[in-house]
Amino acid sequence: MSLPPELAAMLVKAHGDDAMLVPAERFAGLTQAEALDIQKRVAADIGSRSPAAKVGLAADGSGFSAPIFAPLVVENAGTLHLPARGIVGIEVEAAVRLGRDLSVDMLDQSDAAWRHAIDDVVVTIELIGSRFDDRRAAGPWGNLADNLSTAGLVIGSSLGQFEVDGLPISVKIDDQLVREDRARLPFGSILAPIRAALASGSGDLFRAGTVVTTGSLCQPLIVLQHDGSIRARLGNALVSAELLGEREPNDQMSAFRKPPVLT
Repeated sequence: MSLPPELAAMLVKAHGDDAMLVPAERFAGLTQAEALDIQKRVAADIGSRSPAAKVGLAADGSGFSAPIFAPLVVENAGTLHLPARGIVGIEVEAAVRLGRDLSVDMLDQSDAAWRHAIDDVVVTIELIGSRFDDRRAAGPWGNLADNLSTAGLVIGSSLGQFEVDGLPISVKIDDQLVREDRARLPFGSILAPIRAALASGSGDLFRAGTVVTTGSLCQPLIVLQHDGSIRARLGNALVSAELLGEREPNDQMSAFRKPPVLT
C-alpha cells in the first residue's frame, strides 16, 4: 500500500492541474486517521488558507470534515471554474459563518449556547468534483483524503435561521428552471455534523470567520463542462455564480481535453 506522503503528493499535483486524475484504488485501504493526515499534508504543501470547510457524518455517527481552499471559494455572484476533469455535481446547502473559534469544551453545551458562536446562517452552492479516476474505488476513507471531493463553494446571502427543513428550493441554470424541491437537512440539523466533527478532532478548521457548509439539501445536479450561470434560492436567501468551463491554463489550474491519470 502507498504511504500517506506519496498519496498526498498525488493530490497536490491534481490540485495544481485540474485535468489530472488520481488512481482511486491507491487510497482504498486508508484508515480515517491516515486520510486526515493526507488532508493536512496536502494543505501544508499547497500553502493555501481555508476560508471554508465542509462536514459530514459516517454511518457510525462519527463526524468528519475537510477544508475548502481559498482559490475554490467565492462570494455571491462570483465566478467558479469547472474542473477540466468533466462531470461536476452541484449541491445547494446551508452553512454557518463562525463568529469565534470552536473548541472541544463546547461539546457539552446546548445548541442555544452554540448559536452564540455563529454569526450567520447562509445558503451556499458547492461544486463536487473528485480528483480520483473513480471515487467509488477509493474505499471508505479515500474521499476524505480528497477533501470530500469538493471543487468549489459559492457563499450566498443570509438565511437568518437554523430551521431549514421544508423551505422551498429552486435552481436555475442559464435562467432555465432545473430543480424545485423542499429542503431536507441530510444530518438532522445544521449543528449536528459540526458537533460530531469537532468531537472527532477537526477543531483546527473551525476558526472565527470560517464558513462551514453542512451537506446537500436536495438531490445534487450533474453538469458537464459548460460556460453559464447558476442561481439558487433557499427560502428567501439567494446564491449565484458564473460557471466557466474549459479554458487556457493558468497559474493554479490547467485544462486538457483528455485527462491523464497519475500512476
